[in-house]
Amino acid sequence: MLPAHFQRLAVREDSAVLAECSRLVRDVTGWRSLYLWGANGVGKSCAAAVIYCRWSLGRAIFRTANELFSDAMTLEREKEITRYIGGVACEITHSSFWRSIEECGLLVLDEIAQGDPHEWRSEMFWRVLEARKRKPLIMTGNVSPDVLVQAYDQRIASRIQEGSFLKIVGSDGRKAGLTQRFSIVQRTV
Repeated sequence: MLPAHFQRLAVREDSAVLAECSRLVRDVTGWRSLYLWGANGVGKSCAAAVIYCRWSLGRAIFRTANELFSDAMTLEREKEITRYIGGVACEITHSSFWRSIEECGLLVLDEIAQGDPHEWRSEMFWRVLEARKRKPLIMTGNVSPDVLVQAYDQRIASRIQEGSFLKIVGSDGRKAGLTQRFSIVQRTV
């Protein structure tokens, strides 16, 4: 499910980034992964959210990498977990989790390089990449593709590097918003 803070942003039509993303995902035959990378606040997650919202070739899943890997690890230890999707409680088992990763039309993993590198995290990511081989997968992150080996290991970095990359450049849109919000607060005080 798309995070609520993207729902209003995901209707933007005017971005060159979105046009390039659309070009990259137009033909899903022979699909390879897409890694959107760049500095904080330049719109990587928003671009991925727009593609997610416009996806029409089967079910799409949008999760942060930390959330997805945490659920995967929990399901290694527990029989099932409960997650709320659209306000409805859903029981997720180990097999249903991995089946949904493998069978969904599109998987979006946000912030793949966030967090401390752990062996279990690398193993979960490898399993996700194996399940999504030649299937639509969009990842976002703040590190360049050649630095991913520091966040994971060589085999994962290599698998990501076989796909397409799109570096998104620009200023931090969150800071611009902060400046505007701060100005409004200053005027009202």
